[in-house]
Amino acid sequence: MLVSLAIGTLIIGAVMGVISESIRYKINLKEKASIQPILESAAQVILADPVKAMDGFVRLAELEGSPEVGVNLLPVALDQESEGGGKSGRLFRVMLNYKSASLEFSIIIPNK
Repeated sequence: MLVSLAIGTLIIGAVMGVISESIRYKINLKEKASIQPILESAAQVILADPVKAMDGFVRLAELEGSPEVGVNLLPVALDQESEGGGKSGRLFRVMLNYKSASLEFSIIIPNK
């Protein structure tokens, strides 16, 4: 009797653990699904006007709540002889941050 009670408790605990992880996974998936379009919109704004990346943030006024996406720029060192080595602009690695998600891409920001 005591053995079957212990086995039953283990089975019920395992089922509760699986249900808990399933619910947590669904919540995380829903959060990522709401954040990704914001990051992609910010990337489109920067690709349309690369100079806006120099501000350190992009505010998306057209979206609900006007989310502000952080922008980190890291210059990529290139030789002057290599293609794109400074004549038309500088190559940067861009990292967009919003809440717990990030998006990275490279862009050439034109010289002034």
